[in-house]
Amino acid sequence: METSEVLIGVVIGVIGSYIATILYNKNSERKKKKIEQKIAELDYEESFLEKISKGNVELIRSCFRTLFISIGITCFSVGIILVSIAMKLPQIIQYNAMMIGSAAIMAAGAIAFSQAKSLIKLDAIAKREGLITSLNH
Repeated sequence: METSEVLIGVVIGVIGSYIATILYNKNSERKKKKIEQKIAELDYEESFLEKISKGNVELIRSCFRTLFISIGITCFSVGIILVSIAMKLPQIIQYNAMMIGSAAIMAAGAIAFSQAKSLIKLDAIAKREGLITSLNH
């Protein structure tokens, strides 16, 4: 009886270790794919921001365009809201003007925030490039 119990224990141990090895390999492959995907995303983002950083003049133009578009949308929206308040319009028209104006102001804020986020990432890449350069020298 003892040898059969030992043999069963060995077989269970071998099968268990085989299953654990398979699960470990699948988990490693999944992690590797996630890391490769993240690297690909970062490479794309870096190449996009490097294109922007190479053309500082274009970057400044893009920032001013975005700034003035945001200011224009905001002013237009505030104008719509003020006109709807100042004139004696039906309540539904005033409500719609307020909602459209508010949505446009939020859109202008989102545009400005997106541009600021790109500039922050650009600054981070510039700092990283500076660190890489200092490490190489």
